[in-house]
Amino acid sequence: MKQIILIAFLLISTAAYATDPVIYYMDAVSGNDNNAGTSPETAWETFAKVNRTALNPDDHVLLRRGQRFGSNQRDTCLVVSSSGTAGHPIVYGAWGTGDMPVDDASRQITGWESQGGNIYKRTKTVTDSTYAIWFGGVLGTRVMTVDALDVNREWIHWPDSTKVYLTTAADTASVWKSKTNAISSTSKNYITIQNLKITHGASNNNTALSVNIKINTSTNVTITCCVIDSSYGYAIITSGIFSNIRSNIFYANNRNTNAQADSGYFYNNTVIGGTEGFTQSNVKNWAVKNNIFYSQTSEFIKFSQATPYLASNNIFYATSYTNKWVRKTTYFSTLASWQDSTGQEANSLTGDPLFVNAAAGDYRLTSNSPAINRGANLGLLQDLTGRSIIGTPDIGAYETIPEINSWLNSFYYEKKRSW
Repeated sequence: MKQIILIAFLLISTAAYATDPVIYYMDAVSGNDNNAGTSPETAWETFAKVNRTALNPDDHVLLRRGQRFGSNQRDTCLVVSSSGTAGHPIVYGAWGTGDMPVDDASRQITGWESQGGNIYKRTKTVTDSTYAIWFGGVLGTRVMTVDALDVNREWIHWPDSTKVYLTTAADTASVWKSKTNAISSTSKNYITIQNLKITHGASNNNTALSVNIKINTSTNVTITCCVIDSSYGYAIITSGIFSNIRSNIFYANNRNTNAQADSGYFYNNTVIGGTEGFTQSNVKNWAVKNNIFYSQTSEFIKFSQATPYLASNNIFYATSYTNKWVRKTTYFSTLASWQDSTGQEANSLTGDPLFVNAAAGDYRLTSNSPAINRGANLGLLQDLTGRSIIGTPDIGAYETIPEINSWLNSFYYEKKRSW
């Protein structure tokens, strides 16, 4: 009898994983959605193909490095279509060499006609469902009347067209519109998103609802080693049971992370700018550790309720610290008062993390950064670039390496940088 039970168990287990994991490749230049997708030579082209494909646990969907995918390909964003299982996630990542592949929710607008007075018109290209326009990577401002078009990078829908105000004609060469999330997942579990640059999400005319990555009622979603930037609203909104957000760069987002999942990890991220760094909404049991929060205009960390959380080894920097930490309706203007109120933030500090060149978007740490060897050991093995974490980790998304010599160090970084 025991043998029969054992055989039945083995048959069931084998059936559960009867399908071998498949790696699907994407190539925005030479791919074709009619291909098999199972080799670089037979790669798919668009997210439309990925979205309608049923995936199995351990399957991978890999975007080719150095290429741009997303809304410029038939206005389609990446929609997670299937769930993985515990220990066998579905993975969305990168293949090839070069810069991170870009999942871009925006689409370029061309064919502008001068109307005089620095106003340009494009007929019937942008509909009222467009929520954001970027000019050369800078988010534009929507106005309600043509007369209000008087400042560079303003725009308006005007009955059958879109009009923009630009100070030079050359600016019309880099106008991009967006009306969708870059990545969306609803009720899909055990998903990993890694090694992607994710940008220009705008899914609603309300910045609180627009988002680059929207994770809705999903369990065990990991977002790691990504660059997430230029969202009209939040970089990430995540709800469900558990989210793992680690080793990412956030920059140029209106807001950054809205943690609505019941629990999660927010580890070793570098969060640049935006109004809010990390917002925890009506949930509990998040751990926020080893992060750099840099120059948020409103709050570094904001909790809408007095819910418990675990935090330590974070660095906070701004020119003013007034009201930078929020717990329910109480604001705190010093790290010490925030620590006293929450009982958290051991080994955290305020001050400039000393990036290599923040103005140029280089958020690696200089050799005298206070973030070096100041992190908690969280079991992470690699940083944003895949560099091994040895010994006491640094705070933020980048791990430094010993100064062997300046030339070798520079060469190593340039080879490892992926965005």
